[in-house]
Amino acid sequence: MDVRQTGDEVLVVTGGVDGGVNLWSLDTAPPQSLPLPPPPDIPRRITLLPGLRPLVTTESGNLVLYSNHSWSIVFSDPKIASYCLLEVSPSRLLIALASINGHIIILRSTDLGVALDKQVAEGRIFSLHWLSEDILLSCHDGGFLSVWKIKNSEVDLDELGVVYMPACKERWTTAAVLFDGAVVYGDRAGNIHFSHILSRQSNYLDAVKTVTRAHSQQGVCSLSVVRGQIWSTGRDGTVKQFSVNSHCGLTLVSTCHLPVDWAAQLLSIPSALLCFHESSVVLWSLKERRKLLSLLCGGGHRSWSCLVDDNQFVFAYL
Repeated sequence: MDVRQTGDEVLVVTGGVDGGVNLWSLDTAPPQSLPLPPPPDIPRRITLLPGLRPLVTTESGNLVLYSNHSWSIVFSDPKIASYCLLEVSPSRLLIALASINGHIIILRSTDLGVALDKQVAEGRIFSLHWLSEDILLSCHDGGFLSVWKIKNSEVDLDELGVVYMPACKERWTTAAVLFDGAVVYGDRAGNIHFSHILSRQSNYLDAVKTVTRAHSQQGVCSLSVVRGQIWSTGRDGTVKQFSVNSHCGLTLVSTCHLPVDWAAQLLSIPSALLCFHESSVVLWSLKERRKLLSLLCGGGHRSWSCLVDDNQFVFAYL
């Protein structure tokens, strides 16, 4: 072991029996916890908008924003009372809400104005995923998935096609990603499916390729495209890499077992992974194979959101 100072940074250099050399920074700032006052209504879901602004959905159908040291109601609609899904686009510039009666509402995060409001189904939307900045996937009763594209300057949704999810115990999606014109999606039973986007008249099931119990029976947490491969994380504490073939679907390349309960989400920080272990949130380095941060948060069952902004990792939870 050796200690070196490079500029303003202090590094510890270690070598192991495997012949590897590791650099460890001693200049990491300690984490800060900033409790916020309770929102003016029963909170249900939380997300972080650009500028590290917490946005919360409430039981009575309000969206409340924390800014200038106080909460304020920025949007209200009885359609999203009692039940409301909340998802932000990859850039966090668009906010998608989904209701129990099949409505999708999209707002702009810049001014929190309504970009569109459309009923896309008669019943409950079970899950909602952004596949890109202008493409959404909604999951409906019976495992029916619709792929939507925002068109005409954010005033309408155009259905690009559908995917029919194979039967499983809890038939709704937990993660989804777009890959070369196809959709890769996970479910609550730990399966990962690969399907091309089809018309409503197509033979749905013939087009689906499934990796059964990729994440045991605990469920798939996230899916990402990394260097032409699909990376998945799950509630079994593993990260898996798959190669993709349009005819054969997914083929497992590698599995990484982590000392955590949930591997929740890959982050934009290189090789960083958001995890949960017991009642703590854990920031894990895949490259260094070590824990970077651990904070009590009550566990991953709570609504949470994280954001990497200007070399800061920010985690918010209810």
